[in-house]
Amino acid sequence: MNMLALLGIFTFVIVFLLRRFFDPKKRILSQIPGPRGIPFLGNALQIDPINIHKDLLSWKETYGDIFKLDFAGDQVVVLNSHAAIHEALVTKSKEFAGRVADSFRNEYMEAHRGIVFRDFDNEFANVKRVIHSAVKMYDDNSEKVIHRINAEIQCCMDKFNVYNERPFDPKKDIYTTLINIMAELLASHRFEDDDPKLNDIIEYQHAVSEALSAGVGDELDMFPWLRYFGNQTFKKMQFFLKMRNQIIGEWVEEHKKSFNRDDIRDLTEALLKAREDGDATFSDHVIILLVDDMLGAGIITTQVVVSAYLQLMILHPEVQTRLQHEVDSVVGTSRAPSIEDRDAMPVLQANIHEILRYVSHVPIAVPHKTTVDTSVGGYDIPKSTQVWINLFALHHDEKIFDEPWSYKPERWLDDSGQLVSIEERNKIFPFGAGRRVCAAEQFARTRMFLFLSNILQRFTIVQPEDAEPPSADPRNYTLGIILEPGPFTIKAIPR
Repeated sequence: MNMLALLGIFTFVIVFLLRRFFDPKKRILSQIPGPRGIPFLGNALQIDPINIHKDLLSWKETYGDIFKLDFAGDQVVVLNSHAAIHEALVTKSKEFAGRVADSFRNEYMEAHRGIVFRDFDNEFANVKRVIHSAVKMYDDNSEKVIHRINAEIQCCMDKFNVYNERPFDPKKDIYTTLINIMAELLASHRFEDDDPKLNDIIEYQHAVSEALSAGVGDELDMFPWLRYFGNQTFKKMQFFLKMRNQIIGEWVEEHKKSFNRDDIRDLTEALLKAREDGDATFSDHVIILLVDDMLGAGIITTQVVVSAYLQLMILHPEVQTRLQHEVDSVVGTSRAPSIEDRDAMPVLQANIHEILRYVSHVPIAVPHKTTVDTSVGGYDIPKSTQVWINLFALHHDEKIFDEPWSYKPERWLDDSGQLVSIEERNKIFPFGAGRRVCAAEQFARTRMFLFLSNILQRFTIVQPEDAEPPSADPRNYTLGIILEPGPFTIKAIPR
């Protein structure tokens, strides 16, 4: 590299850092405590990307319920308590409804044009309305949807059975099952096990998880020019874009050829219908982005809940026995579980709620951004400030939860064995809250319930004799865009 190029890069870096260092927001946010950083880089080198959830827990103990971090001049406010998080997400929902849409990773991957990472702009409400209406379609046709979900889950159970009580890692079977459930509901598409595009989706979903994860890849947002020097996160982003546009683009093209506005079968056709009705927002490319957002979001939560359940049942066989008794009493063995069984199965619902609390699969949620000058917990927060919602700290707050690092599903049951009140259950926010609450929360809970009830009906999960007990402590989980258990094996004993 010649001297002129080096000088250009050096000048760019200095100007970039100076602009951030002298950001006027810093003066307003200076009243908020936080760890001291180093000049220009702030706290960027003090945080471990794959253990960010643990670093934030440690800083919470030192700096309290609200503290700030500095990433090369970019100020981030971290909320850790129920009071602060409720104020931001619920009481002042609109004021904290923004997303950090101008980061390099968001812009390059066009995540800001989807729904999960879209800023609170003029089109957000319209896009969310159409998505929500499409998701409601699943509720309105619940019998058809439940049949499709159960059919895929039964295929997964059949795969479990083929192992014939031998040890196996269940994660790929779970993941491919969830891909097929979502692909059918989003695009009326199903993959056979030997379809190479199934592995392509698995690989590109892992790539986007790593590229958009908390901590990993932040260097690209701070120094975008690193993409020219072999940055691994950037390579993953390029692979993701290629595979996303190719696979989901084919779905959209197929749907355009067979589209019938009087027979809307899935989300892709619901978006095409919105465009035909005159909404220019939904171009082919935006439809690709939205379908991919829903695909990824629809996989990760259920995958983590099912995987964590399998680990926890190995460690808590008495809980598994109680759950099996409930399934046997309500469903029996002559039919598959149905969503209509859910209200009669409070113990299973309590376990799902406890897994969502205990694991906290999205430990700092999707970063928010203030849309106006506002405040939280008595601190002034300027417009366009990035805000992290530390769900991992909230969900393990000993002031709220007795023995927060213990798996205790009974905490969600009252003295009569029924679920506690909705107010009590709302002490956790696994799907967010307010303007940015997950539009498909109930659909996600449906998948979780059906997956776990089917496993309980057909199998007892035990630890292989020669395997070490798995660590179900979420502090030891692997962090990508979500927090999930590391590799483990199980034995599925038919009942």
